[in-house]
Amino acid sequence: MILRTTSIFLLLLCLGWGSLSAQTNWKDLKKEAEAAAADRDFALAGIRYGQAFELKRSQLDLAYLAGDYFLKARDYSQALKYLVIAKAEDKKDYELVGMKYALALKQTGEYKQAESAFRQFIGQYDGPQADYWKERASHEIDGCQFGIKAAEQAKELPLQLLSSQINGEKNEFAPIWLNGQLYFSSSRDRKTVLYSSEKTGDIDSWSKAAPFAGNAKINGDFAGGSFTADGRRFYFSMKNKKGKYAIYLLVQESGRWSNPIPLPIYINGSDYNSSYPFVVEQDGKEILYFASDRPGSKGGYDIWRSIRQAESKSFNFSLPQNLGPNINTFADELSPYYSEKDQALYFSSNGHLSAGGLDLFKAQSTGKGWELAQNLGFPINSPADELYYTEGAKGSFFVSNRSIEGQTAPANENIYYLGAAKNIELKVEGIIYAENDPKKTPIEGVQLQLFEQTAGNEELVYSAKLTAQGYSISLDANKRYLVLLTAEGYQTASFELATLDIKRSETQNNPIALRPAEVVAQNPPKEFKSPFFAIVPQEYIGEEKAFKLPKRAEDPQTGKAYPAGSTEAELYERVAKIAARSPSNKVYWAKNNLLPLMEEEEPIVANTPPKEEPKEALPSNNKKLGKGLHKHYDESQEDAAEEGVSYVIQVSAVRRYKAAKYEELQEGPLGDYALSFETIELNITRVLVVPPGRNIDGSIGFKKKTEALNILYHIINSTQFTKAFVVEYKDGERVGKGFRGLSQDDEI
Repeated sequence: MILRTTSIFLLLLCLGWGSLSAQTNWKDLKKEAEAAAADRDFALAGIRYGQAFELKRSQLDLAYLAGDYFLKARDYSQALKYLVIAKAEDKKDYELVGMKYALALKQTGEYKQAESAFRQFIGQYDGPQADYWKERASHEIDGCQFGIKAAEQAKELPLQLLSSQINGEKNEFAPIWLNGQLYFSSSRDRKTVLYSSEKTGDIDSWSKAAPFAGNAKINGDFAGGSFTADGRRFYFSMKNKKGKYAIYLLVQESGRWSNPIPLPIYINGSDYNSSYPFVVEQDGKEILYFASDRPGSKGGYDIWRSIRQAESKSFNFSLPQNLGPNINTFADELSPYYSEKDQALYFSSNGHLSAGGLDLFKAQSTGKGWELAQNLGFPINSPADELYYTEGAKGSFFVSNRSIEGQTAPANENIYYLGAAKNIELKVEGIIYAENDPKKTPIEGVQLQLFEQTAGNEELVYSAKLTAQGYSISLDANKRYLVLLTAEGYQTASFELATLDIKRSETQNNPIALRPAEVVAQNPPKEFKSPFFAIVPQEYIGEEKAFKLPKRAEDPQTGKAYPAGSTEAELYERVAKIAARSPSNKVYWAKNNLLPLMEEEEPIVANTPPKEEPKEALPSNNKKLGKGLHKHYDESQEDAAEEGVSYVIQVSAVRRYKAAKYEELQEGPLGDYALSFETIELNITRVLVVPPGRNIDGSIGFKKKTEALNILYHIINSTQFTKAFVVEYKDGERVGKGFRGLSQDDEI
């Protein structure tokens, strides 16, 4: 249930869409609609305005009002039916009709038409708060573009609508899993109360839903709640005497539930709403997360939290703390749920990059704050609204009002089940010892690097300095990996692992013997000679003298082709495999090794002065509205970093690079940015996203954290590079660890 839409959907057939008598007066229907609107029964108001319009089609304001109230009731197909009529009239007194029409299109999944309608609204609207509404329309355009891509990249997940024992003809929402029971709120008996049902078999088998024993104590307009882990305390929200939602507590004593206990006035206010409570216990503390439109909120509803000692007999929580800009936006954030398993906050928002109205998001905890929120994608989200994510014994539950095939009535809120993914993995472990050691004494200090191999790329996914305990790596199913082991005094060892055929998780013991390095100290070093000199002459030493490999096997001195099948032709093919790792197909000699040139541009760490007079890049907030680049942070609130400081986005670290994988980082809204490459030790190259050119102080990268994080937000939500992060550079040197959101210390 969404608090600002408190009406309960009534089935259209019960209201008699087609049963109006010829004597029905459209004016009477209009009065009924006005009365329903005053009672906040938006669904009934939309129906009555629609019926009045069908009797008096010359009164186009009735069509507008029908569409407006259907939109508030979240019946988007009916809203679209009437708003398209009102929009054609294009009257100034139809408040934001173009915006509302575009929203109805978006929430019925008509993304391309919606984007066109939003752009038309931006070009034509000149009414009150024009700048705000145009920015809001631009945000919705970004959502349309995201929705198109999210639908194309929808994952195959075990998603299921719960059975009729749970979902009925009215709203079912706010699921809570506790001790084998699914508790949920339902309006099936005209009044919203809490029910519970026991899982009796598979996910389709549930006992008949029974009312919660504490319902008798809840006399107000109940919305939903959260139990403590022991089931003895129930936090919930209902309307207070002033019509605002407030958070209350029921306590179970001697098998009976207490009367509702209101939380302190600094959580519940008389002039604002506090609702969607979720409680979790950590380190002896009871943490209450909730949504509120209290003063200090960034938008409408923000997510807040308050803490008390779990063993305390009083319920005096700490003063509420806003979860900050990584979570909260200019719009609404609702239904928080903290997962102890994932150490992440799940919540619903229509201010983040959303494919529908309210989408579900996940923000990882950093211990001191939160990372940027990531959209859970399709099919969990849809063009409609999704809320109330919560975990069960194995899978998880959430609520959606998406349309159901074969359903004729408006889409009510229903509870869905998301089955737990089968995480099949191969665990490989073992000690590392010297090949010539019969006792197989473990070697310490071995550097292990694990690379995932995909379509010509070798991306670093794990790196560690090992102890005498050896190594232990976990590999996902249906992938290929390369392991490199290096240690002082030993030759580098490598081996490949594939998990293409594993059907269940298993552990393999795989001890590894390293071969001691060959040391010939008594003889003077021999002149290095390589058969590859026939393909790449020995004078091409260093990156600055990289050799461009020709398209055919030919003598580099004469340009004549080598005969097919010759030794030189075979050598050429081997060199070509090395050059294929280079974006420019270039190679060079370094310490007697032939390496691919990974950097087409100057490395990010280069301290050499620019070759030409630097020009300061245009700030990204000059980009046109609706370009598809969601601006989560307000960059204007941050000053540029001090001289020599900049921020870059790292999307991966690779041993082998294939340009095709990174094409999406050069397309659409990211087309204004550049890929850069930074080679570090052990022949690893970082792939970075930066603004083109240098800044006025000679640095490379973004001059504001917020600008870098806005681009990162787009990358982790709209591309395959979901693990990308931002890192700071000072005078060309990397500083500290990467980050994925503003910290509490950032005064922005």
